[in-house]
Amino acid sequence: MRVSATGAIPGKFLVDVLPWLKYVPEWVPGANFQRLAKEWKEVWRDFTNTTFQMAVASIVSLKSNCR
Repeated sequence: MRVSATGAIPGKFLVDVLPWLKYVPEWVPGANFQRLAKEWKEVWRDFTNTTFQMAVASIVSLKSNCR
């Protein structure tokens, strides 16, 4: 939730105002948004994959209980 709430704030990062900044190398001072984006991408991917796997396991469990 923290990742979604922080990333959803309009204008939180300068790249929201100046889209060309997404092409700036990661080592440039002030480009920490790129590091955060990589971290948050992994967090979001883990969240969605975990949720999906839980749903699949639940469906499999329900199917096996119906037999």
